[in-house]
Amino acid sequence: HLNLHQFRHVDKQGLANVTTSITHLNLGQPQWLRVGNIIDQDLQSCARCIHLTHLDLSMCSYVTDAGIRHIARKCHGLARLNLCACAGITDNALSFLGEGCPALTHIDVGYCWITDVGVSDLVAGCILLTHISLQKCIYITDESIFAIARHSSNLRHINVRNCTSVSKHGLR
Repeated sequence: HLNLHQFRHVDKQGLANVTTSITHLNLGQPQWLRVGNIIDQDLQSCARCIHLTHLDLSMCSYVTDAGIRHIARKCHGLARLNLCACAGITDNALSFLGEGCPALTHIDVGYCWITDVGVSDLVAGCILLTHISLQKCIYITDESIFAIARHSSNLRHINVRNCTSVSKHGLR
Protein backbone atom coordinates (compact mmCIF):
# COMPACT_ATOMS: atom_id res chain seq x y z
CA HIS A 1 0.00 0.00 0.00
CA LEU A 2 1.15 3.52 -0.73
CA ASN A 3 -0.84 6.40 0.73
CA LEU A 4 0.14 9.90 -0.36
CA HIS A 5 -3.19 11.38 0.71
CA GLN A 6 -1.73 13.75 3.33
CA PHE A 7 1.22 15.05 1.37
CA ARG A 8 1.06 18.61 0.06
CA HIS A 9 3.58 18.03 -2.71
CA VAL A 10 4.23 14.73 -4.38
CA ASP A 11 7.75 14.51 -5.71
CA LYS A 12 7.33 13.64 -9.37
CA GLN A 13 10.54 11.64 -9.51
CA GLY A 14 9.48 9.69 -6.45
CA LEU A 15 6.14 8.89 -8.00
CA ALA A 16 7.85 7.79 -11.20
CA ASN A 17 9.91 5.32 -9.15
CA VAL A 18 6.89 3.64 -7.55
CA THR A 19 7.49 -0.06 -7.54
CA THR A 20 5.46 -2.19 -9.93
CA SER A 21 4.33 -4.46 -7.08
CA ILE A 22 2.07 -1.79 -5.49
CA THR A 23 -1.56 -2.92 -5.29
CA HIS A 24 -3.16 0.03 -3.43
CA LEU A 25 -2.36 3.64 -4.28
CA ASN A 26 -4.01 6.66 -2.66
CA LEU A 27 -3.20 9.92 -4.43
CA GLY A 28 -6.50 11.58 -3.53
CA GLN A 29 -6.46 15.12 -2.23
CA PRO A 30 -7.87 15.85 1.24
CA GLN A 31 -10.86 18.22 1.20
CA TRP A 32 -8.95 20.84 3.16
CA LEU A 33 -6.12 20.90 0.64
CA ARG A 34 -7.58 20.69 -2.87
CA VAL A 35 -4.39 21.51 -4.71
CA GLY A 36 -4.80 18.73 -7.26
CA ASN A 37 -1.11 18.40 -8.02
CA ILE A 38 -1.42 14.97 -9.63
CA ILE A 39 -1.40 15.24 -13.44
CA ASP A 40 -1.86 12.85 -16.36
CA GLN A 41 1.88 12.34 -16.74
CA ASP A 42 1.98 11.04 -13.16
CA LEU A 43 -0.67 8.48 -14.05
CA GLN A 44 1.49 7.29 -16.91
CA SER A 45 4.10 6.44 -14.27
CA CYS A 46 1.47 4.85 -12.03
CA ALA A 47 0.28 2.66 -14.90
CA ARG A 48 3.56 0.75 -14.52
CA CYS A 49 1.98 -0.70 -11.37
CA ILE A 50 0.34 -3.49 -13.32
CA HIS A 51 -0.79 -5.22 -10.11
CA LEU A 52 -2.76 -2.17 -8.99
CA THR A 53 -6.20 -3.12 -7.62
CA HIS A 54 -7.16 0.06 -5.70
CA LEU A 55 -6.59 3.62 -6.90
CA ASP A 56 -7.87 6.80 -5.24
CA LEU A 57 -7.58 9.99 -7.29
CA SER A 58 -10.40 11.86 -5.57
CA MET A 59 -10.24 15.63 -5.99
CA CYS A 60 -7.23 15.46 -8.29
CA SER A 61 -8.48 18.32 -10.40
CA TYR A 62 -5.77 18.09 -13.06
CA VAL A 63 -6.42 14.44 -13.92
CA THR A 64 -8.16 14.10 -17.29
CA ASP A 65 -9.37 11.37 -19.60
CA ALA A 66 -5.83 11.04 -20.97
CA GLY A 67 -4.51 10.05 -17.54
CA ILE A 68 -7.24 7.46 -17.09
CA ARG A 69 -6.42 6.07 -20.53
CA HIS A 70 -2.90 5.29 -19.23
CA ILE A 71 -4.37 3.41 -16.27
CA ALA A 72 -6.95 1.53 -18.34
CA ARG A 73 -4.34 0.37 -20.86
CA LYS A 74 -2.11 -1.29 -18.24
CA CYS A 75 -4.00 -1.88 -14.99
CA HIS A 76 -6.47 -4.54 -16.10
CA GLY A 77 -6.88 -5.91 -12.57
CA LEU A 78 -8.07 -2.59 -11.13
CA ALA A 79 -11.03 -3.34 -8.85
CA ARG A 80 -11.64 -0.05 -7.01
CA LEU A 81 -11.32 3.43 -8.45
CA ASN A 82 -12.21 6.76 -6.87
CA LEU A 83 -12.46 9.66 -9.32
CA CYS A 84 -14.83 11.74 -7.19
CA ALA A 85 -14.59 15.45 -8.01
CA CYS A 86 -11.97 15.02 -10.74
CA ALA A 87 -13.08 17.94 -12.90
CA GLY A 88 -11.26 16.72 -16.02
CA ILE A 89 -13.08 13.37 -16.21
CA THR A 90 -15.66 12.92 -18.98
CA ASP A 91 -17.39 10.10 -20.84
CA ASN A 92 -14.14 9.25 -22.61
CA ALA A 93 -12.53 8.13 -19.33
CA LEU A 94 -15.50 5.86 -18.61
CA SER A 95 -15.19 4.36 -22.08
CA PHE A 96 -11.48 3.65 -21.53
CA LEU A 97 -12.30 1.99 -18.21
CA GLY A 98 -15.07 -0.10 -19.77
CA GLU A 99 -12.63 -1.36 -22.39
CA GLY A 100 -9.56 -1.85 -20.21
CA CYS A 101 -10.65 -2.56 -16.63
CA PRO A 102 -13.13 -5.44 -16.64
CA ALA A 103 -12.34 -6.30 -13.01
CA LEU A 104 -13.79 -3.04 -11.64
CA THR A 105 -16.18 -3.69 -8.75
CA HIS A 106 -16.31 -0.21 -7.14
CA ILE A 107 -16.20 3.16 -8.84
CA ASP A 108 -16.92 6.68 -7.65
CA VAL A 109 -17.35 9.29 -10.36
CA GLY A 110 -19.43 11.67 -8.28
CA TYR A 111 -19.23 15.34 -9.23
CA CYS A 112 -17.72 14.49 -12.64
CA TRP A 113 -18.92 15.82 -16.01
CA ILE A 114 -20.25 12.54 -17.34
CA THR A 115 -23.40 11.56 -19.23
CA ASP A 116 -25.47 8.48 -19.96
CA VAL A 117 -23.12 7.61 -22.85
CA GLY A 118 -20.13 7.21 -20.54
CA VAL A 119 -22.07 5.25 -17.93
CA SER A 120 -23.38 2.91 -20.61
CA ASP A 121 -19.86 2.29 -21.96
CA LEU A 122 -18.53 1.70 -18.44
CA VAL A 123 -21.15 -0.81 -17.34
CA ALA A 124 -21.09 -2.68 -20.66
CA GLY A 125 -17.43 -3.56 -20.06
CA CYS A 126 -17.36 -3.73 -16.25
CA ILE A 127 -20.00 -6.34 -15.54
CA LEU A 128 -18.57 -7.13 -12.09
CA LEU A 129 -19.56 -3.73 -10.65
CA THR A 130 -21.10 -3.97 -7.19
CA HIS A 131 -20.84 -0.29 -6.17
CA ILE A 132 -21.18 2.83 -8.28
CA SER A 133 -21.45 6.42 -7.12
CA LEU A 134 -22.81 8.99 -9.55
CA GLN A 135 -23.56 11.58 -6.88
CA LYS A 136 -24.19 15.07 -8.28
CA CYS A 137 -23.55 13.98 -11.88
CA ILE A 138 -26.11 16.41 -13.24
CA TYR A 139 -26.19 15.00 -16.79
CA ILE A 140 -27.11 11.48 -15.69
CA THR A 141 -30.69 10.47 -16.52
CA ASP A 142 -32.87 7.38 -16.23
CA GLU A 143 -31.00 5.97 -19.25
CA SER A 144 -27.94 5.42 -17.04
CA ILE A 145 -30.03 3.61 -14.47
CA PHE A 146 -31.51 1.37 -17.18
CA ALA A 147 -28.01 0.60 -18.57
CA ILE A 148 -26.76 -0.25 -15.08
CA ALA A 149 -29.75 -2.55 -14.54
CA ARG A 150 -29.07 -4.32 -17.86
CA HIS A 151 -25.36 -4.91 -17.33
CA SER A 152 -24.69 -4.94 -13.58
CA SER A 153 -26.42 -7.96 -12.10
CA ASN A 154 -23.97 -7.92 -9.16
CA LEU A 155 -24.78 -4.32 -8.20
CA ARG A 156 -25.37 -3.86 -4.47
CA HIS A 157 -25.08 -0.08 -4.08
CA ILE A 158 -25.79 2.87 -6.34
CA ASN A 159 -25.55 6.50 -5.26
CA VAL A 160 -27.54 8.91 -7.42
CA ARG A 161 -27.98 11.58 -4.76
CA ASN A 162 -28.47 15.00 -6.35
CA CYS A 163 -28.70 13.58 -9.87
CA THR A 164 -31.57 15.87 -10.68
CA SER A 165 -32.41 14.25 -14.03
CA VAL A 166 -32.96 10.79 -12.53
CA SER A 167 -36.66 10.26 -11.92
CA LYS A 168 -38.56 7.99 -9.55
CA HIS A 169 -39.49 5.94 -12.62
CA GLY A 170 -35.81 5.26 -13.30
CA LEU A 171 -35.27 4.01 -9.76
CA ARG A 172 -38.09 1.42 -9.76
